[in-house]
Amino acid sequence: MTGIIIVTHSNMAEGIKDAAEMILGEKEGFFAVGYYVGESLEDLYNKIENVILKNTCEEWVIFTDMFGDTPSNVASIVCTKYDAVVVTGANLGMIIETLVSRDSLKRDEFIDSLLNVGKSDIRYIDRDIILNNIEE
Repeated sequence: MTGIIIVTHSNMAEGIKDAAEMILGEKEGFFAVGYYVGESLEDLYNKIENVILKNTCEEWVIFTDMFGDTPSNVASIVCTKYDAVVVTGANLGMIIETLVSRDSLKRDEFIDSLLNVGKSDIRYIDRDIILNNIEE
């Protein structure tokens, strides 16, 4: 099974995990790790590594909140030691796509799909768009 770890600033990871499980139910091999004020890079690395070491997942997808931030940089270091990839800019749609696809596809097979879902979930909706849709 492909394990999933969400790594973000503060408690955002736990919020995304809770929302995904609200929609899909509790999932095995699905974890949230927060990076908090006062923690070192080593603290964050150790938290991610502990999740990996305590579980039997064959491979990992580590989602982070932004590209180039501490969670994504530390997650990238984790990838040098373990069979893991990092996907930055995580949103709920991407997480759900991964949870649904990971049982039937290998990690490399569903990465493109989850990236497309993540991009398609980004929309701009203003008052005029809403009013035009109501009138139609």
